[in-house]
Amino acid sequence: MSQHFNIFIGSCRSVSEGNLFFEFLPADPKAKVRSEILVEEDQLNGILHVSKPLRMPTLIAEETRLTIYRGYAGVELFGLKSDPPESHNQQDNNTLRAPMTERLARAIKGSDDISPKPTFFA
Repeated sequence: MSQHFNIFIGSCRSVSEGNLFFEFLPADPKAKVRSEILVEEDQLNGILHVSKPLRMPTLIAEETRLTIYRGYAGVELFGLKSDPPESHNQQDNNTLRAPMTERLARAIKGSDDISPKPTFFA
């Protein structure tokens, strides 16, 4: 099972393991640690002219970033190598969007806490 991390403002922790993110970093700063990272942000103040709080899950991969806004129809999809300043949203590029959406869904599901096994059944 791949390891996914959620980043919270002020702290980083592995949701599924409860360990500090930094414990997984190798001693070699050039070593590749993972190919993607899941960022989940809750925006409590209304932004984007939406009167309710937004949830913004983001998957950042080596070459692409996808952000989906829960509560707003907008999507941000950028090719990080071809568009480093993220100035050309490719939200209509289904060739890029479909696999990134699936990877985001799997990352979110993979970060869910697993309930402990019950010791008895009623």
